[in-house]
Amino acid sequence: MQDTMMKKLLPLVLALPALCFGATATFTADTTTDLKNPERGWYLLTGSLLDSASTFDSNLLAIRDDWGFRLAFANTTLPTSTISSSQLSQMSANFAQARSRGLKLILRFQYGSSPNDPSLSQVQAHAAQLKPYLYANRDVIAVVQAGMLGAWGEWAEVVNGNDSKAGKRTIKEAVTDMVPPEVPINFTQIYPGMEDWYAGQAALSASEAFNGSKKARSGFHSDCFLTGNGDSYFYTGPNQVQDFTIVSSRSAQRAYVAAATEYAPFGGETCNNSQGASAQQRTGCTDSADESGLSGGIMNEGPRYHLNYLNNSFAPNYISAWKSGGCYTNVTNRMGYRFQFDSLSHADSVSRGGTLSVMLDMRNVGWSRIFQERRVKVTLVKSGASDITCVSANDLRELPSQANASSHLRVQCAIPSGATAGSYAMYLSMPDKSSSLSAVRAFAIRPANANSGAQSWDDSLGRFATGTSVTIN
Repeated sequence: MQDTMMKKLLPLVLALPALCFGATATFTADTTTDLKNPERGWYLLTGSLLDSASTFDSNLLAIRDDWGFRLAFANTTLPTSTISSSQLSQMSANFAQARSRGLKLILRFQYGSSPNDPSLSQVQAHAAQLKPYLYANRDVIAVVQAGMLGAWGEWAEVVNGNDSKAGKRTIKEAVTDMVPPEVPINFTQIYPGMEDWYAGQAALSASEAFNGSKKARSGFHSDCFLTGNGDSYFYTGPNQVQDFTIVSSRSAQRAYVAAATEYAPFGGETCNNSQGASAQQRTGCTDSADESGLSGGIMNEGPRYHLNYLNNSFAPNYISAWKSGGCYTNVTNRMGYRFQFDSLSHADSVSRGGTLSVMLDMRNVGWSRIFQERRVKVTLVKSGASDITCVSANDLRELPSQANASSHLRVQCAIPSGATAGSYAMYLSMPDKSSSLSAVRAFAIRPANANSGAQSWDDSLGRFATGTSVTIN
């Protein structure tokens, strides 16, 4: 009987990928280095997409080289009539500048600092004009702030009645259609989604996350983070806005945002000149409680709302307080995602035409997830031979934020039948998913790991040497 069972099992065992983990490595976390990684962290205004290429580029270079940031905010004031072909061409040129300088963009389109809203039909027409340009440059867009309504595009101080319940639905639909489906959209108001668009539904959850739905793409940005009661109308509480009767409490709105932003981005800026600012500015690293009784300050509210990006220039008293309070470096390092490799194991040899299984333990210790698809790439390197590459089945968006334990990823590497025999060194990388950027170092993610012996970061190639090798027979 046992002999019969062995005869049945033997072909199955032989057919499995090599799972004998003869090569192992444990990696050391780097908790202090400011990693200049894309789609996260501090941002500064680079101007408008309608600026001249020289002006836009000069600002991009200052953000990258003088400040060391990887996000730039393009806040573009649109005309109240048709966008001209020359203006659209200028936008294309400035997207190209961002690509060449290695920065990703936060976009907002608006109609000026004073209420100057055009008709809803004109807003829809603008969105239709912008759509092909955003699709063509989706590779360098980190997030789009909904904008297109009210002063500064902040969905307040609106004329033409565009801020009615129906008006906001119309603008939400126009913006959602305008933006490529893999790019998240941030809204500056909570109640339309919570009580109208997705009324009766719980906040975005794991089962809905990253499925491409409108709800899954909807995050938030606060223009007065940490400021005043309800962050100056970001958390409105029960209120009346035009024909919209808001019923949810501020504490319920805060809980909704805290839950949703585990799966959709939250960012914005602090402020010192808006409603409630004189009453309460929670500038400390830790500070007094907010109006709902929750512990205040950036080191409490940053992780609570999974802070992904923040303006470094406004408001300056917050930045100064975090520097003097000793938490600025921690905010810099924890904002957004922060991936670290923990350990690795794989077979020490594999035959040509076979499959090498690589088991990787890693985690995300940042305040937020990453919000656009990205995968781990394994590269096997031997001098005089072609590199062998393979990518993880797991998408790094799956890794929870603020993790205190590893997530387990498997990478299956198919070894070509014509591969050169010999010993190959193994490297790990996290390149951009876009074919236009996948080979560009500036858009690759550096892991939060220290160099140790043969384990080291190659900054020129954007990959991490694991210190392990595999022999191809």
